[in-house]
Amino acid sequence: MVKRKEKRNKKVVIIGAGFGGLSAAIRLAHGGFDVEVFDRQNHIGGKAGSLEIDGYRFDTGPSLITMREVFSQLFEEVGRSLEDYVELVPLDTICTYFFDDGSGLNARGNPEDFAREVEAKTADSAETVLGYLDYSSGIYRKTAALFLWSSLHSLSTYTKGAVWKGVLGRGRLDAQRTMDEANRDFFQDPRMVQLFDRYATYNGSDPYQVPATLNIIPHVEYTLGAYAGGRGIAAIPEAMGRLAKELGVVFHLGPEEGRVEEILHRNGRISGVRVG
Repeated sequence: MVKRKEKRNKKVVIIGAGFGGLSAAIRLAHGGFDVEVFDRQNHIGGKAGSLEIDGYRFDTGPSLITMREVFSQLFEEVGRSLEDYVELVPLDTICTYFFDDGSGLNARGNPEDFAREVEAKTADSAETVLGYLDYSSGIYRKTAALFLWSSLHSLSTYTKGAVWKGVLGRGRLDAQRTMDEANRDFFQDPRMVQLFDRYATYNGSDPYQVPATLNIIPHVEYTLGAYAGGRGIAAIPEAMGRLAKELGVVFHLGPEEGRVEEILHRNGRISGVRVG
């Protein structure tokens, strides 16, 4: 069990109870701060909410998560186990693609199964798919230490050997061509180019302009795995909210109690918030 630090008699206000707000609240509360979270919605989770209609439940935002270890790490940092709060189920089929010509393709969660699916339904081979995922994995190995697990704004980041390995190997990060150009070099079938080009949209990018370095994403989804909560994605922020409350976090939800109208300043410092 990780010992919680003593209270510092400092109050922290977090605006927004999405994944970012919840994880910040958990870490800060564990660090000894009094934390209050405000959100104008009536539920926590941000866009990862839940809706019930006629006995059916729908996730209103993301339908799966990747990089499960990020969630595990959060719970471990405060002396808890993710498995005690929520069940994350690996997906056998991540999603199903439907194309204009009427064809379809199941994006299987296991790389070998996905490769066989592609070979059976497109002009590309299983070997091509596995080679592409290996290429994607190579970008991940060179960039993850710098771009995923470290802050670009922290000096301590640049004392890490793994970070400099990525920086010095930037010529192998495939940044000199676009994502679309790289995908066209790998695949013959235009449907497969379209499938992998769409990963640029994960962060609002254009596959015809963004560097092919963003081809890191298929490795994260297919090789590291995609997951869903046993009761949908909404079960994950629910679990995080439960942990936050155990650590003393206070939530203010709804348009009256949780809507922040103004951030107050005094002498160049934030002094509070005006709500309601």
